Amino acid sequence: MVTKFGHHFVKPFERTEPRRGSDIQRQLEDSLRALQTDFIDLYLYHSWRDEEFANQEVRGVLEKARAAGKVRHIGNSLSAKSRTMAQIEEKRGVWVEVVQICL
Repeated sequence: MVTKFGHHFVKPFERTEPRRGSDIQRQLEDSLRALQTDFIDLYLYHSWRDEEFANQEVRGVLEKARAAGKVRHIGNSLSAKSRTMAQIEEKRGVWVEVVQICL
């Protein structure tokens, strides 16, 4: 099972972008409930800016979820238009296991 976190749609074409650790924890629990599962195989950051991606609070929530078995792998979804391959590889090297490139 794969899902993303980062955007929260409140109605069609209208979204918020919750980025705090508590927001990510809530999104994870909501996803587990909606998908009717105990774990997510791949949990992807969706369209985060670099300074948000490096947020230690968020990283802590994700590492705790992985240690608890709720998330098996963590990834990042990036726009190929805004990044070079070197930047994408650099991002992957930070601590995620998978990079999704959106064209």
